[in-house]
Amino acid sequence: ADESVKLDFLMRDNLGNRLISKSTIFYGNSFISEHSFLFYESITLDNNIELLWAGGLRPTEQVEAEDIQYGSGIIRQGGEIEDLQINSKDLTTDRFVYNGETEWAAVRTKYFMAALMPSVPSSFATLAAENIIFGDRKQTPLYYTSLGFSSRGSSMQDVSSRVYLGPLDVDYLNQTGVNLDAAMNWGWAIIRPISKGILWTLKFMHHTLKLNYGLSLLLFALLIRLITGPLTKK
Repeated sequence: ADESVKLDFLMRDNLGNRLISKSTIFYGNSFISEHSFLFYESITLDNNIELLWAGGLRPTEQVEAEDIQYGSGIIRQGGEIEDLQINSKDLTTDRFVYNGETEWAAVRTKYFMAALMPSVPSSFATLAAENIIFGDRKQTPLYYTSLGFSSRGSSMQDVSSRVYLGPLDVDYLNQTGVNLDAAMNWGWAIIRPISKGILWTLKFMHHTLKLNYGLSLLLFALLIRLITGPLTKK
């Protein structure tokens, strides 16, 4: 848990000139890793630079429909969420560019998420999706997402991002500090505080009172009954 490992990579051209260097740090006690890129003067940056998550996430559910229902590609811009989801095996969504400062871009399944979190907001983001062959499944959506940085007029540029690869658990998502929990379905705006309050209560019973979730649910149901009982009788 207290260990970390750093990997350094260097890309050179045929003459030995340095083009791009990359450093990646993994931590034993975190689902977050750090990725930094340095582009040297010897490389010509005629186009934008993009950090791309291209591999989707491996299906995890025994019931195929649950991977389809809960899987999606998501970006966050200006405090708002944009997402992409395909529910038909014949549907493919070409790469779509969302212009504007982007806080993060992510791919999720029912219980897991991979999120790109830039050190500074990116200039744009992209989402795309297709269906792939995966075992004997009839439909397996694969989502792509990226963060784009403008490089025109610059001979050298640093790009850095953290990557969250882990469970859809608010305790871990909140450690990122970028509101990744917005990717979870909390319901309508008026219901979200109630949803978060219920989750906080159940986690408090489980973590603080050391009760298993089965007993926590029973006690929570009893608590709600005590609160609503007088109204029910009236």
